[in-house]
Amino acid sequence: MKKLLVLILFTPLFLIAHKENNAVDYAIISGKITNSNAKKIIIKSSFDMLFRKEITLSEDGSFKDTIQISNNNFFYLSNDDIIINLFLTKGKITNLEYDIHDYKNTLKFEGEHKIVNEYLFEKRKNQFTRDDHEKLFSKDEDAFKKAIYQLKDKKINLLNQFKNISTSFKEREKKDIEYFVLSSLNNYRGAHSYYIKNRDFKASENFLNELKNLDYENVEDYLFSREYRSLLDDFFYKKIIKLYKEYLKKEGKTSNVLISLIFGINELKNIVTSKEIRNHLIYQRAIAAPYSIKNPNDLEVFYNSFYKVCTNSEYKNNIAKIHKEEKLKKGKPSPVFTNYKSYNGGTKSLSDFKEKYVYIDVWSTTCSPCIHAMPAYNKLAKEYKDKNIVFVGISLDHNTKQYAAWKKMIAKKKLEGVQLLANNSFESEFIKQYNIIGIPRYLLIDPKGNIVSSSAPGPGDPELKKLLNKLEL
Repeated sequence: MKKLLVLILFTPLFLIAHKENNAVDYAIISGKITNSNAKKIIIKSSFDMLFRKEITLSEDGSFKDTIQISNNNFFYLSNDDIIINLFLTKGKITNLEYDIHDYKNTLKFEGEHKIVNEYLFEKRKNQFTRDDHEKLFSKDEDAFKKAIYQLKDKKINLLNQFKNISTSFKEREKKDIEYFVLSSLNNYRGAHSYYIKNRDFKASENFLNELKNLDYENVEDYLFSREYRSLLDDFFYKKIIKLYKEYLKKEGKTSNVLISLIFGINELKNIVTSKEIRNHLIYQRAIAAPYSIKNPNDLEVFYNSFYKVCTNSEYKNNIAKIHKEEKLKKGKPSPVFTNYKSYNGGTKSLSDFKEKYVYIDVWSTTCSPCIHAMPAYNKLAKEYKDKNIVFVGISLDHNTKQYAAWKKMIAKKKLEGVQLLANNSFESEFIKQYNIIGIPRYLLIDPKGNIVSSSAPGPGDPELKKLLNKLEL
């Protein structure tokens, strides 16, 4: 009897353990894309900037593969100029099919998350354009708040049209919409001051009352909502800036990029209670570090500090890959681009600029910091016009969708130098070889085609002139 009781008690535990050991940690994605010029699709994560998976299309456009699922369930599929939002979960299959020539009317989803993915597709159609953003954030406070709450109602109405979405997803999505409102309010001062060209603008005292009781350590919302993550990132950034200024004053030190970044990740360790949120915030700063830290030795110091502070092994391994693959150092042969479309007609390749230094500005028409730097770029190009250096702008706008916007922006800003259009946006080989995942990005190449800097100072940075003046121009 005792043996039987022991068997009964332990059998469920064994079965549970057995099931857990065999639980899958991936989703399955399959489908067919008709009339695609591309030979592959790209899957990216909305949570992890480093996640990227290429899936090869068969001759008939069909595909099937697995996608590793860890912290987040939101992904993007990109093919040609088309981007489709996806919701994927462990052990579930998602199938999609569309004709590249008319994807808006031919896209069909199948699988357990069919309704959710259909909702995300409709939601993406209503995303802001740059003109929408400027029009909205140029409004005065009262008009802005009214417009934001109208947008909130519009988003809720769209969500409610999809009757068969699970209650749990719908409730979390409603919270994301609430965070959209709060994030928009939080961004108002900076965006409004930019559009009205008044850096001294300040919102009224009670403008951010809605944010007063916000919980900044909600792990579930952090994993689900991009808007909530934006709020947290800004909140902790401002908190760290304040602590950093106090630290410099107390210690009598002068600020530099390396000190500020190391101070930041160490303070995140101290002030963020949630391990999941803390590690992700630290991880994001490690991803962005190469854009701020120009000295390879300083970057090495930062990475070593990151390894000590971060406790998430997956994040540490991802950064270690970047660290090891950091081959774009001074003196190494530069990756090359070939036959990029030129604003002035024809095409240009990097080889066309042999025997000259080449300063490259990687930008796009949808990148506000890129546009903000254009006057400084023009000024610099004019100043060095008679020197042995050519200034090249490479836009990552899509060749078909944004071609007109690209040409319009160049004409509007009267951009100097050689203006080119990358052949496949962020998926262009030259862009991928330089590991460019964020813009603006600036490159400097010498007359022999070797790298001077794979992350050069921007055109408005005094450090760039110091660098250029050291060269034999």
